[in-house]
Amino acid sequence: MIKWLLVSLLLLLIFIQTFLGARLFSVAMDEQVHLPVGFVHLQSIEIEFDKSSTPFIGMLTALPGFLFSKPSINLSDQYILNNDFWNFGNKFLFSNNADQLVLWGRLVIISLVLLLGVYVFKWADELFGTKAGLFSLFLFAFIPVVIGHAQLISTDVGLTVFFFISSYYFWKSLTTPGVQRTPGVNQILAGVFMGMALGSKFSGVLLAPLFVLFACLTEFKTLNVGNINQKLRNFVRIVLPVFAVGFLVLWAIYFFPKNLNFYSDGLKLLYSEDANPDYLNYLNGNFKEGGWRYYFIEGFLIKTPIPLLVFIFWSLAWFRKHKITFADKMSLLLPVAFLAVSTSLSAHNIGVRYLIPIYPFLAVYSGGIVSRITNYELGNKISFKSIIHNSKFLILSMLSIWYVFSSIRVYPNQLAYFNEFVGGSDNGYKYMDDSNIDWGQDLKRLKKFIDENPKTKVVYVWRQGDRALDYYGIGKEKNIIYRKENWWAEPKGTYAVSSHFIVRAKIMSRLYSDPSLDWSSLYQPVKRIGQSLFIYEF
Repeated sequence: MIKWLLVSLLLLLIFIQTFLGARLFSVAMDEQVHLPVGFVHLQSIEIEFDKSSTPFIGMLTALPGFLFSKPSINLSDQYILNNDFWNFGNKFLFSNNADQLVLWGRLVIISLVLLLGVYVFKWADELFGTKAGLFSLFLFAFIPVVIGHAQLISTDVGLTVFFFISSYYFWKSLTTPGVQRTPGVNQILAGVFMGMALGSKFSGVLLAPLFVLFACLTEFKTLNVGNINQKLRNFVRIVLPVFAVGFLVLWAIYFFPKNLNFYSDGLKLLYSEDANPDYLNYLNGNFKEGGWRYYFIEGFLIKTPIPLLVFIFWSLAWFRKHKITFADKMSLLLPVAFLAVSTSLSAHNIGVRYLIPIYPFLAVYSGGIVSRITNYELGNKISFKSIIHNSKFLILSMLSIWYVFSSIRVYPNQLAYFNEFVGGSDNGYKYMDDSNIDWGQDLKRLKKFIDENPKTKVVYVWRQGDRALDYYGIGKEKNIIYRKENWWAEPKGTYAVSSHFIVRAKIMSRLYSDPSLDWSSLYQPVKRIGQSLFIYEF
């Protein structure tokens, strides 16, 4: 009973952080695509619009609005016919009650994160015990990059939920006696959630080679000449049902198309419409076409709280010492390795959000191992004296306090969190931009500031643009970024400037050999709205 009360309390903390944050933010960059496209799919009962993206999260987050608000959609809209999902999304959202539709969608994501929290506890509890399960859930509850993106409609968070749960059931299927004989419930559930992961984002396809490798490592570790045929049969009986169920679920998500190459066709389309090769990625004040191989390694190190990094590396240092089975270790660490390597090699350098799927695995592994280390030294009888004399437990306690403080002090701006390695979140824009800090999510708070300072002018560069400014009552005439005059040459008055623009002004200055474009380097902001908008007064 006490166990589930503590689990409920930690889940409540996740809900409070995500829900209250979700209510504060305006429509963010990717939300104006995923949600409207989801409405189109639900109304048309086919996946023809924006086939370069997987449809499941869009449809799932659009479902409450589709059922209860029922906004009208003209499937003959020119934007839909031209596959112009950006402009369609912009038009659709801001012609309706955008805040209500988006909040309902965000509540779906929040519900998924709470479900993920349950499975983080469940997996750690089964592997390491109840105390470890609670500590793993505690770690998960305050991961800024997870909480920050769970406040928005995020395909990365959706993928994370289904990727993790599918991996959990596949691990169960490999460690449950008798699974080789008949497909069991765990295999079926692994397949169901695998299909959902595939439908959430194309990177869900990594589950296939991951499961094959995991099954090989566990099934063939005792391979010899005499049992090779039996091992191969067992391998097929383990993997094939999972993949078959996964495909059926994915096929259902796509409304059972006759073309069975629907998924591979989407992948080809995605890569044929790849990111603009001329787009300059940003890291540490530098710009580069194509990006850096170490972008995500650095991003992980500076956007993960230092105490959590300590827990992770502490647990990895005990890899050989701790007595859990090889299969158990691999079930948690193989996905981390797969996702980290794949992301570093192929993902665009526009946000650490692509690494979100590794965090629940790390929370389970590090939470379980660190909890066991401290419990082992405390012994069975926990007293005040034993705690005082246990250095590891004291370190654990101090790091945990630091961890919670580090995360909640930036609330509700966890999306823009940076740790003390770079001087905290205030300095984040000097190292990374885009979805690491500014996704155009702070127009509600900007509106409040403008109500108090009516003469404020705005430099807002996101695709939401004029429609969003009008929707939130700011007025597109205030957005001077679209004016032709060199407003930066003689700045005067109050300006609210997107941090994304401040970062990009540096490269504009270099490209056009015009130092005046990088005027922000000569001035200090007097205020910040969240972390995404800088207020200057001249």
